[in-house]
Amino acid sequence: MHIGLFTRDFWGVFLVVVGLLALLKTYVDIQIPLFRLAVGVLLMWTGVVLLFGGGFRVDAPPGTVIMETRAVEVSDSGEHSTVFGSSVFRVAEPAEGQVHLLKFDSVFSSTEIRVPREAEVQVKASSVFATVRTPDGESVSFGEHTYATAGAPRRGVKPDNADSLIIIEINAVFSSVTVVRE
Repeated sequence: MHIGLFTRDFWGVFLVVVGLLALLKTYVDIQIPLFRLAVGVLLMWTGVVLLFGGGFRVDAPPGTVIMETRAVEVSDSGEHSTVFGSSVFRVAEPAEGQVHLLKFDSVFSSTEIRVPREAEVQVKASSVFATVRTPDGESVSFGEHTYATAGAPRRGVKPDNADSLIIIEINAVFSSVTVVRE
């Protein structure tokens, strides 16, 4: 039995104990402040779980970081999210002639996206109460900004003369997102 916070087992035990206390209060005439006791037990349990491991466990799809710090290798097109956490996404260079379409969503978090220095890259960043920094030194805190390397289009699809291209769409809310060429 895994008794982490917000699991079915925890809530089962918690509700049984509160129910037993309610019955005792009703039929044995014991004066028990049920609400205060329930809040106190919940706060103590949260503290114990945070101190001794377990934490908040959230099942998330691959490429999604929720309430943790993690480094993620990105080798193909796809969607990636960071929510209430910190992440570093290392993007692999696409094979010759391929285009990687990547979408990054960042909400209440810190995200770093590392792209290969040799790759042709186009970044379209949208930000609301957040900061998105692109490799050209520009940043946007509210609105949109587009960054593109010399061989990448500013908008649209890959030109015929480009070998490969990484197209990144960033949506940030109350976050910090940095795109770094390494």
